Amino acid sequence: GDLLSDNGREEKVHIINKILLRREANEEFFDELGLRHYGKLQFHPNSTCHGYFIIVLVIILAVLYFYAAILSKILPPTGIASLDCIKNDVYFCYLAPLILLPTVFMIYVNWLSFEHYRQN
Repeated sequence: GDLLSDNGREEKVHIINKILLRREANEEFFDELGLRHYGKLQFHPNSTCHGYFIIVLVIILAVLYFYAAILSKILPPTGIASLDCIKNDVYFCYLAPLILLPTVFMIYVNWLSFEHYRQN
């Protein structure tokens, strides 16, 4: 039967969580239990590498934004054309970073809706 209709639901969910932590289950295991979505929740072993990459990328972008929006306005001209262009800019140094958050949000919503479509 379906796992969610049985009386021992909490115990079975606890067992499933233990199996997930040990990475012993595959998608077929969860299909047999009537929980086809659980098998897709397992993380790939290289996912921590991706996480560190994202953290480093965010730090680099934050430093660049801080320079473009605040620090370049305080410092004297550098003599480097691209850095002086950023220093004299009053529009795009704010537009580019501020458009990033809505873009990432829309990408996430698009991905989420596609996943719901694929799983139903």
